[in-house]
Amino acid sequence: MCPDKHLALKPVRLGGGWQCGHSILDPSWSTSTQLHWVAGDGRVTVWVRPPQKAKKAEASEAKPEAPRSAALRAGR
Repeated sequence: MCPDKHLALKPVRLGGGWQCGHSILDPSWSTSTQLHWVAGDGRVTVWVRPPQKAKKAEASEAKPEAPRSAALRAGR
């Protein structure tokens, strides 16, 4: 497993949501175990929560208000 990545996330002022770099979080596809980010050119990146943390998230089924990069690893 790769080490945690710390990324700069910021709230989107118009319309709400979250931005990371040039991508916006897609709340309709994201879950408590996967975050789907859509870039301006249509590319999609999916962040996947590691399995041991995913089990805890699925048990609570609570969506976080803000994504926590320490608990996620980049994936496709």
